[in-house]
Amino acid sequence: MSSRDLLIGIGIGAVVTFVADLRAVANRTSRRLAVARNRWSDEPVDDATLLRRVRAKLNRCSSHPLAISVAIHDGFVTLRGPVLANEVDAVIRAVASVSGVHTVSHEMQAHESADGIPALQNSDTARRFAAPRLPARALVAAAGLAATGLAVAAYNRRSARMA
Repeated sequence: MSSRDLLIGIGIGAVVTFVADLRAVANRTSRRLAVARNRWSDEPVDDATLLRRVRAKLNRCSSHPLAISVAIHDGFVTLRGPVLANEVDAVIRAVASVSGVHTVSHEMQAHESADGIPALQNSDTARRFAAPRLPARALVAAAGLAATGLAVAAYNRRSARMA
């Protein structure tokens, strides 16, 4: 494999990464627009849609979202199951903020620590609450793309001199 092929491969990889990051930004933007649009909508929300929204919100505000059982009937949400005591208020506020939720009933058991509670084991809290790394990846991809372009231009200039 020549150095030219290697540089082209690196450039293609940078372009693919850059496009993937742009797609991620577009998806986040469309999600935020949908949230804003739904926030001011008075349309009734069916229970299945509401359950998906509540589950998505729980995934972002709880370190053990699968430990929480959610029951929904006509916009009335009941939360059951074990939860860490320092997350109870955040969970209730987050669920209450979901578009379509009228009332939140809290029947969760608060625990000071996860010790001895099987449902509160094996959490990947660090990964779940980590800040997205999208800007750094996009910057690296753009830098790789620019470097590849410069390297290919230099290679072409050198090849032209040799001929």
